[in-house]
Amino acid sequence: MHHAGRFGRFRGTRLLVVAAVAVPLLIASTAVVVADVASSNGPFTGCLASKTVSGTAATKGVIYNVAQSATAPMAACNKGDLTVTFSNAQGPKGDKGDTGAQGPKGDTGPQGSRGDAGPQGIQGDPGPGGTQGPIGPAGPTGPQGDEGPAGPTGPQGPTGPEGPVGPTQIVAHTGTPKLLCSALDPTCENADYVYAECPDDLIVLSGGYEIQGLAADDVHVLQSWPGVHRWIVYAENTSVGAAGYVTVFVTCVDATLDVK
Repeated sequence: MHHAGRFGRFRGTRLLVVAAVAVPLLIASTAVVVADVASSNGPFTGCLASKTVSGTAATKGVIYNVAQSATAPMAACNKGDLTVTFSNAQGPKGDKGDTGAQGPKGDTGPQGSRGDAGPQGIQGDPGPGGTQGPIGPAGPTGPQGDEGPAGPTGPQGPTGPEGPVGPTQIVAHTGTPKLLCSALDPTCENADYVYAECPDDLIVLSGGYEIQGLAADDVHVLQSWPGVHRWIVYAENTSVGAAGYVTVFVTCVDATLDVK
């Protein structure tokens, strides 16, 4: 049981309650919380709330209006609440009671679960060898084994007839360098397309480009891709003072050549 006082709290009090009205009252000795008057053993007087009253310290089962008095609480109790007197003083120690009789023997408990298996014992010595049995019947034919290693190379055969000449034309071609002016120079373009053309009727196999006269950070190659007969690059000079060249190169091949 816990009781709240009006001016503070402390715990561990031994509570002896005496009702100040002619109504039988029995409260067991227990740890309580009452007004902060721990410097004295009492007696104290307060009000025992029989119901909770909103907006006040009166909460059902709580002692409120606690005063360091043997006769009167700090303020009048609410209607229907008991006036109680109690003390912090500890009563005398009672006599030791007689030893009780020994109780009957309890029933046997259920059988416990089976324990884990013990470790495996060490392996014993091998027994003596038996006599050799008769030879059994031949087993079925096993599967075919893996292929054996290749034999030695045979003698070279006669030279065959010469075949027709196949297409072999693969040409590397470099386009004309393109000048790209700086971003502040109006005399020429600072961004443009640059080409490398395949000669005759050859088609593009691969291609690329080269920057000359400019730092790598000053040129942005925005596109580099193949056409059918040319390799195309779109580049931009972002420098504010330098001009430079972009050169495109292309590798061309005969359209009938089987390139793998």
